[in-house]
Amino acid sequence: MRSRTILAVAARWGFTDGANFSRAFRASYGMPPGDYGHLHAFGVVRELTRTVQATTRTFRSFLDTLVPGNDRSS
Repeated sequence: MRSRTILAVAARWGFTDGANFSRAFRASYGMPPGDYGHLHAFGVVRELTRTVQATTRTFRSFLDTLVPGNDRSS
């Protein structure tokens, strides 16, 4: 995995100040960018994404049983 500094990521997204980027990131994701980077490095983000996708599929299937003939595939 390629490691980037928070300032480099901030600059890529148009922030001129790493502190402003960190505040905006925390407001959006509920954690500082450094913590997110650590989770991503250990594969936690990837595993959480898979879990959410599987749960979403299960929930959609459940909803389809409640509303017969409801085609969510389109």
